[in-house]
Amino acid sequence: MLRYGGFRRVMEAPPGGGGVAELDLALLGPPSVTRDGGLVSFDTRKATAVLALLAVHDHELSRERLAALLWPEADTTRARASLRRTLSVTAAAAGPGVRVTRAAVALDPGRVRVDVTDFEALAARPDAGALDQAARLYRDDFLAGFALRDCPEFDDWQAATADRLRQRFAAVLERLVTTCSTTGDLDRAVGHAQRWQALDPLHEPAYQALIRLLAWTGQRSTALRQYRVLVRILDTELAVRPLPETTQLYDDVRAGRLAPAPGPPTEANRAPPTLAPAPSRADGALGPAGWPLVGRQDELHALHAAWRGVGTAGRVVTVPGAAGCGKTRLLEEFRAEALAAGGVILASRCHDGEEQLPFVAAADLLRTALAVCPELPARLPAHTAAMTGRLCPELAVDYPDDPAPLDSPMALARLYGAIGTHCGPRRRRAGPGRRPG
Repeated sequence: MLRYGGFRRVMEAPPGGGGVAELDLALLGPPSVTRDGGLVSFDTRKATAVLALLAVHDHELSRERLAALLWPEADTTRARASLRRTLSVTAAAAGPGVRVTRAAVALDPGRVRVDVTDFEALAARPDAGALDQAARLYRDDFLAGFALRDCPEFDDWQAATADRLRQRFAAVLERLVTTCSTTGDLDRAVGHAQRWQALDPLHEPAYQALIRLLAWTGQRSTALRQYRVLVRILDTELAVRPLPETTQLYDDVRAGRLAPAPGPPTEANRAPPTLAPAPSRADGALGPAGWPLVGRQDELHALHAAWRGVGTAGRVVTVPGAAGCGKTRLLEEFRAEALAAGGVILASRCHDGEEQLPFVAAADLLRTALAVCPELPARLPAHTAAMTGRLCPELAVDYPDDPAPLDSPMALARLYGAIGTHCGPRRRRAGPGRRPG
């Protein structure tokens, strides 16, 4: 380490031979100044501030302006004296890349390279290669971790510049996500979407892109978890719910309705082969899993008995048990036999982490019923459509929303009554040939 007056120069490599000194200013992230391959550090932070101001303004700044900006509490004489010492240190360290006159200070663009300048030039280009280079240049926010004491105007300028560059970076990432998705490079698109989402945890379009890409790459549980993170953050920070299109995307991922990824197929987004459904046991063949159900005849008989006993009040059957004990297989067998008998199945699923999302299962059930019976909205009474439209707006497009809040047992009873009317069978008297609802 060599000391030169007011600055220190740490040599990372042996100094080069003669020629013009090259000065590199890396300001995206913690500031770094290098000259001829050697890292330069200063005894005063205001030397770095001077270089940052000159680099971003891209034109000379008067001594008066710099003095007032960096020493706002000092009188004119003291401020100019402090600036003079700082400029002496800066010029000695930076070499001919910094031009100092009696009235102003500027950088020599032919001798200085600034990452902010390169980033903005690359971000303005339309090609994906330039955008990718711009994303690599953006190490972190402008002057991350850097601050000056008692310089409020400089602080405001630094914050405004950081915000402007962060927005430019978000636009770069959004374009990269679109480009990579279109070309089928989904893994890179996921990486760009994750950086985009990390820039602003409240920016829903970034969450939408990330959820969609994770689902396309087969990471369904991670995609659903991103939505739950968004719900929690929006509720905590803003006391609002996600946008309807975000919730719709979440529902599509959960239900497997998400449209396939654009672009050429890749190993990541290639859809798995679709298996033909196995014949039901009513046809004398094996069950839906391809194997006969063994050891669950009593439970299956109980399910059929409950189904046959459905009357005007309906029935609820719970199938408890530890994970892996065969609950899903039992219900699949019952489902196959009910379908073979002419029944209609409406299925809804809940997942861990959805405890804070009200009426998730009910909303999913309503959308499933709408998919099974698209003409259902026209058949519903107005009050039923208005109430169930709170959870599934597609059902109430022709009716105003019920203004009654869901804040009492009576209101909840009305809601679930409407859901029962919506999803339940038409009441029919029992008789020969009648199937249970």
